[in-house]
Amino acid sequence: MMNQQSKAKKVLQALRSGLVPLEGVSLISTGNEAIFDALINELIETTQGSSSFKFVIGNYGAGKTFIASTVREMAFARNMLVSTLTISQENPFHKLEDFYKGLLRRLRLPDQPSIAALPIVMEEWMIAQEERICSLYQLNKSNDKEVLNEMMHQCLKDAFHAMGQIDSSFSRAVRAYYQARNQKDEVLSNAALGWIKGEKIRAETKKMMKVKGEVDRQQALIFMQAILKMMKSASYKGWVVIVDEMETVLRLRTKTLRQMAYDNLRYLIDEIMQNRFPGCFFLFTGTPELLNSHLGFSSFTPLFDRVYADKDLQFPNLRQGLLYIEPWEKPHFIQTAEKVLKLHQEAYEWTSPPEKIYPFLQQYVEEFFDLRKKGYKLHPRAFLRIWIDLLDKQQIYPEANFETKTLWTDFMLKKAQDTENQQALIDDDNPIKTTD
Repeated sequence: MMNQQSKAKKVLQALRSGLVPLEGVSLISTGNEAIFDALINELIETTQGSSSFKFVIGNYGAGKTFIASTVREMAFARNMLVSTLTISQENPFHKLEDFYKGLLRRLRLPDQPSIAALPIVMEEWMIAQEERICSLYQLNKSNDKEVLNEMMHQCLKDAFHAMGQIDSSFSRAVRAYYQARNQKDEVLSNAALGWIKGEKIRAETKKMMKVKGEVDRQQALIFMQAILKMMKSASYKGWVVIVDEMETVLRLRTKTLRQMAYDNLRYLIDEIMQNRFPGCFFLFTGTPELLNSHLGFSSFTPLFDRVYADKDLQFPNLRQGLLYIEPWEKPHFIQTAEKVLKLHQEAYEWTSPPEKIYPFLQQYVEEFFDLRKKGYKLHPRAFLRIWIDLLDKQQIYPEANFETKTLWTDFMLKKAQDTENQQALIDDDNPIKTTD
C-alpha cells in the first residue's frame, strides 16, 4: 500500500508528463460536483444489482479523462473491479471480440490496480466454490480431494448452465483451468485462461480442453456476463467499464466500419437496459463531434435515438444517459493549482510564505488566460504541467525570485503546446487502418 507521500509523487509525475494520473486524481479534482454525485448514485445502484451506462461529453480539455479516473477510484473504494480502455487501433469498437479482449487485459483489482485481475478473480471464485461445497457436505480439503474434485467439476458445469445462454465451451475452459490448476499444469492453465480471454491458442490444446473456435461478437457479451457472475460470487461488488475517447471511432476509414462500431454500441446498450449485466456500470467519454458530426451517432439512427438528449446547462437532467461538461473557468484553474501546490509541498516536504506563493500563482493564472485570449490553445494538462515545472524550481532553488520573471517563456509555451498536440500528432500519423 502506497503512503500519502508516495501517492502524491506519482500523481505529480504523471501530471509533469502531461498525463492524467491513474491513481490519486481525486486529490486534485475540482468542479463538476453535481456530475460526480450522479455518478456516485450510479455506482451505488450498480452494487445493488442494476446495470446502466453514462456518456460524458465535452470538448478536449474539459476534464473527461479526469472524471473517468475519479470514477475509477470511487469504484475501487466500493470494492468494485474496473476495466479502463481507450479506443484505439489496438482496442477497436467495431470488433466486439477485440473490445472484450481489451477489457479483460485492462481488468484491475481494488487493492492491486497495477496487475491483471482475471487470474486472481478466477482463483478467488474457485476457492469460494470449494469452501461452499466443503461446508455444505462436511468435506475436508486435504483428506477428501477426489470427492471434492468430482463435486467441483459438476459445480463448475452447473454454475454456467443456469445462465442458459453461456456457451458450453466456456464452461469446459473453466473446468480445464481448474483441473490444470490442481495438477499444477501451468501450460494448460495458461492456455485455458488465454482462451477465456479471447486469445488464439493451438488447435491441439483446444481439443484437449474440448473447446471450439474463438470468441466472436455474440459470445463476447455472453462471456462478459459469465465473468461478471464470477466477480460477484467472489465477493466483489460489481464491475465498472470505462471506455475513453469514443470519438476515435470517427476516424475509421470506411462508413461500413463506423456503422459496425455503432451497431455494436447499440447492441451493448440494449443488453444493458435489459439488465443483462447486473452489477456492471459502463462509462463512455467523447467529444461533441461523436454525437453531432455527420460521421457520428447522428449517422446511425438506431443508436442516436437511444442515447441522445438535449444539452441544458441551466437545468441539466443528470439521470439521462448523456452528461455534458463545459471547459474549465478561471476559478477551476485556481482551485486545482492550489491543490497541486499542497500536493507538491506534501510530496517534497517544503513550504513557501503565502505572501510569496499566492501572488505567484495568481500571476501564473493571469498570464495563462492572457495567452488563451491571444489564440494559444492551452488546456488544463498544459496548465498543470508548466505549473509543476515552476513549483519544482521554486522548491529546488528557494533563493530565486521567480515571481518577478515572465512565467510563460518561449520554451514553456512550446512545452505546453507539445502536451496539447501529443495525442493529436499520434492520431494524425496513425489513423485506425482497417479495410472492409
